[in-house]
Amino acid sequence: MLEAKEVDLPFINQAGHWNESTMTSVYLSGHNRPALRAMSGFEKIKRAYYLPRATVTPARHIEQQLFGWVDRAQETLNKRIGTDEQDLAGLGLIKCIKFVR
Repeated sequence: MLEAKEVDLPFINQAGHWNESTMTSVYLSGHNRPALRAMSGFEKIKRAYYLPRATVTPARHIEQQLFGWVDRAQETLNKRIGTDEQDLAGLGLIKCIKFVR
């Protein structure tokens, strides 16, 4: 986990009270993160990434074909606000689905 967060090896060893040979052979993945990042198309700068799909907005009719039920579900859940049947978790889920669609 610390390796994934790119904590330097000496600090990982110190945190786990491991010697370097045990740490390398047992706990580390053995993958070269900078090389994997470069091969995956990510920038060298940490935490910088680009998702091509985030720049494309699908046509509304395609969204309706795939996610038409989402707007109807939101309307139904909005009508229940303030009643005994209100579902805030359901509204949160709808909000998430609308964000990723």
